[in-house]
Amino acid sequence: MAFPSIQSLPIFSNGVHYDHYPYEQLNEYQRAIFTDATSSRGRLCSSVKQITLKSFECYLQITRQLATPRSQSKFRKVAEGFLGFLYSEKHIETTPLLRAQRAKFFISIIPFLSEKYPSKKEYSFPLTIEAINKYISVLNSLEQCPKKIEYWRGWPLLNVSGGMHFLPLWAFYRKLGADFTRKLYSETHIFLSGRRYRAMPMLSNLGDFIETQPSDITPTHLTSDVFMSEFWDRFVKYYVTTAYDSGKGQKLSTIASAWNVQFSAFVRNQLIPASLLSGGYAGLPVLPKRLYTDAASRISTGNDGTLVHSKLLHDIPLEITDQAAIYHIFDSLNSSMNDLTTWAKAEVADLHARLNRRLREAPNGTLRWIGGSGENEGGQIQWMRDRNNPACFANAARNIEEHSYSYIMERAVQIFAPPFAETAYELGLATTSSLYPHCLLLVSLYPKITVGFLENLEIYDEHGKKIGFIPTDNGYQLVGYKLRRGHREAEQVISLCEYGAYLVQQIMDVTDYGRRYLQSIGDDNYRYLLLSAVRSFGKFQRPKLASVTTSPIPIERLVSGLKKYTNLDHAEATYLAQRANLSTIRATAGVMIYLESKSAKKMSEALGHKSFDPSLLARYLPAPIWDFFQDRWIRIFQAGIIIEAMDGSPYKLKASGFDTLEQVEEFLLNHSIQLPPEESNTRFSEVRPDSSILVSLNEQIFEELLKLNDSRYKSSSHIQSSLWKDLSSKIITHVDSCLSDRPDIQLALSNAKNKLGITI
Repeated sequence: MAFPSIQSLPIFSNGVHYDHYPYEQLNEYQRAIFTDATSSRGRLCSSVKQITLKSFECYLQITRQLATPRSQSKFRKVAEGFLGFLYSEKHIETTPLLRAQRAKFFISIIPFLSEKYPSKKEYSFPLTIEAINKYISVLNSLEQCPKKIEYWRGWPLLNVSGGMHFLPLWAFYRKLGADFTRKLYSETHIFLSGRRYRAMPMLSNLGDFIETQPSDITPTHLTSDVFMSEFWDRFVKYYVTTAYDSGKGQKLSTIASAWNVQFSAFVRNQLIPASLLSGGYAGLPVLPKRLYTDAASRISTGNDGTLVHSKLLHDIPLEITDQAAIYHIFDSLNSSMNDLTTWAKAEVADLHARLNRRLREAPNGTLRWIGGSGENEGGQIQWMRDRNNPACFANAARNIEEHSYSYIMERAVQIFAPPFAETAYELGLATTSSLYPHCLLLVSLYPKITVGFLENLEIYDEHGKKIGFIPTDNGYQLVGYKLRRGHREAEQVISLCEYGAYLVQQIMDVTDYGRRYLQSIGDDNYRYLLLSAVRSFGKFQRPKLASVTTSPIPIERLVSGLKKYTNLDHAEATYLAQRANLSTIRATAGVMIYLESKSAKKMSEALGHKSFDPSLLARYLPAPIWDFFQDRWIRIFQAGIIIEAMDGSPYKLKASGFDTLEQVEEFLLNHSIQLPPEESNTRFSEVRPDSSILVSLNEQIFEELLKLNDSRYKSSSHIQSSLWKDLSSKIITHVDSCLSDRPDIQLALSNAKNKLGITI
């Protein structure tokens, strides 16, 4: 997102943010002259009246004039200067039609504004070119206040679509001055530039609250630990009360989520390091989790009316407790990730083949020059692009390789066979969604990669030097920025495996054609990794990755590909395709790491979080999954092991003759393995290192553990089998290596191995 050149922007825009600019120059009676004026133009006039009124207030403030000065001659100068203001492109950016409408409206109310003067003149304000130039000269002759110009020009940001909106910094400017506001604007711009949204919740609330503080408050107060410790407590109460508005405003969950997740991260990661604000001695207050769990954890209502966590590839019912159902969910997540990566790898290989075919066939084709000597659209020319022509593809490949892309865009209809989307696909061009499989695989391999990271990844700097894809002695590194972490810690360096490097290199190979075109026309977008052509042979630009799962055409392609490369039926493929956006892939990949490692901290690291933040992790890891593992597996895998003999136990003879993994699991957890107590009810807490599990063993139980370790028990759940194999391996290894002082237990293990024919 390019930083707007503020000085090049007009002083007055048409933004609704001016509703927050109080009137200082126009009194109530003068404002009523504008708002009560009648016109036959109805609603159009109402709009014209309001914007003309506000722009007149802006003009008076920056020129430091009164609407009705003492002398009548000065009033005429005020009026002429304002007409110049309305027509000055430096002061107002709008259409000629709207300039004329506003000027005519203002001229119509001049007699009412001048009623105070004793001499009643018939004012004449023509709107000829000569007169307008005179009005602009009058405007330029007036002294204009730089601080008021900065205030009314505002603090703009570009949104994702390239449109402009304004940050709500007006109250900061009025209360704390220009220097503080400029720094706040810069830090806010940096923080938001790495995000898909371009707004900061509660910034306007913070400004309004600061403006209500005693008149002697200064920016220095805001960096004082003493002052801010008490300030944050008062502000959070003000914010909740104002936003909730006795139940008529926002939901409590929305309020708490905005504070705990978005606003607090902005203050901690951006404003405090920039020395604009202090967090106080205790840091920012945290609103109760019960207020924001739903919002932060992506809670929604499923098709059957139950509450579900909806951030992953499959909805996770919040009230699920059945163990078999939970195992099924784990396996569904794993299976769906495998299906998507299988499809994506096939698509990557297919694109590679199509690109190589284009390069291989190009020398065999015929080059077409439109309008060449003696050339016309006869049958011979049309045959060159006819799909029945065996050389049709080679002809297309030759022309795409040897013509400039500007030439191709203008003459694609005359060169290529329709349908053009199919031709572009066959030629291996980077078109809408063709790079999505590469992005999906990169995110699944490295969940640190976000949508914003990929969309904003620069491969070349402003001087054409390669910066984002760097070879090292240990392979390639991807160097980009996750600006939501704050610009001081935004850089992310991701060491790529061989296949990851291959994916990035193929993206560069496929986009090289468009990259060279953009560079030739001076378009700075050539520096970015991801480029794609709009509408087959349209302009190359940076794609918006989110559109892949919101546009029906890519969804249909994804459904077709999933059916082709996996065992999914149409309904299953459609369901998965509709959920397969990169954010969901990333969240699911993070959860899969948790399932494998049983560590919330490792999941947090894999997602690229700057620090272990339970409230942030709750957005990815559904409560049922956490509760299932915390109840049992976390305590087992993170605890020490204490072994005791089970001889003489009444359950000795029952530890045999099992048919299924489910039967073994039930027996071992009920009679052989005693779990450590829960150490904390806090979500994502780790078990204390001194906690332990007590495992009672005999020869028969060793047999069952060895069978588990050898995968002899089959289960419909891959996750269930994996968990028990890991646990049995942990116990057997502990007995083998750590219990030399218990020959009786080691002998029982040795006998069990001999009985099962396992080599010691």
